[in-house]
Amino acid sequence: MKLKGQKIFLYVILILLTLSCGSNKKYKETKLSGSISKYEWYLNKYPKSKHSDQARKELNILYEERDWNNAEKKHSIYEYERFLSNYPRSKYTVQIKRKLFDLYEERDWNNAKSAYSITDYKEFISNYPNSKYFDQAKKKLEELYEEKDWSNASRVDLISEYEGFLGKYPNSKYTERARNKISEIEESNDWNKAESLNTIYGYQNFMGSYPNSQYLFTAKTRIESLKDENAWKDVENLGTLQAYQKYLSNSPNGDNHGKALDKI
Repeated sequence: MKLKGQKIFLYVILILLTLSCGSNKKYKETKLSGSISKYEWYLNKYPKSKHSDQARKELNILYEERDWNNAEKKHSIYEYERFLSNYPRSKYTVQIKRKLFDLYEERDWNNAKSAYSITDYKEFISNYPNSKYFDQAKKKLEELYEEKDWSNASRVDLISEYEGFLGKYPNSKYTERARNKISEIEESNDWNKAESLNTIYGYQNFMGSYPNSQYLFTAKTRIESLKDENAWKDVENLGTLQAYQKYLSNSPNGDNHGKALDKI
């Protein structure tokens, strides 16, 4: 009975030695292959071999290299972020962060261009002060501020606003329009003053300042009307037949033509 037990023990030892030799051989083959699939097969076949821990470490390295190559190939924010999540202590961490920064910059620049707003360009400049797009972003931001200030000046529509705009943007694409607006407002203000005075001198002075004014015909008409009114007052003050007849002769189309006929 004792001899039988010894035989069994020796048999088990022989099996273990055989398995150990087989495990060693397969590990060497696996390591030489550098294949993920062979490492996975080895660990599935020999999960508790003396080389299993080392094999797992080497397999993780192969996984990392494979995923790094895939991330580089796809070169996207999603892939690089996923790689960092899976391998936070990777030897590629610094390299990936540089790549991510470049990709973030491209993404945010495209978003800023698409949004075309002061807020987006200001945020881009703040986040990427050394960007290759910095000068473009600054120029776009200046254009947007100019558009905003022109819109405000047009909305308020005052000489002071247009003058302030011209002082801030002397070479603006709106320079001529701003100057025209100032001229229009000045002309309108001076016309209102002339109308308020309602004198021949006032209208003549306006015509001298604005020879091409839109109010020119009205000013001439007002002058003729005032002259006619003054002439009629003189006639009425005289009150003679000759005075009324002279009025009709000098002002055949006068405003008081009918009154003169009646008086005669």
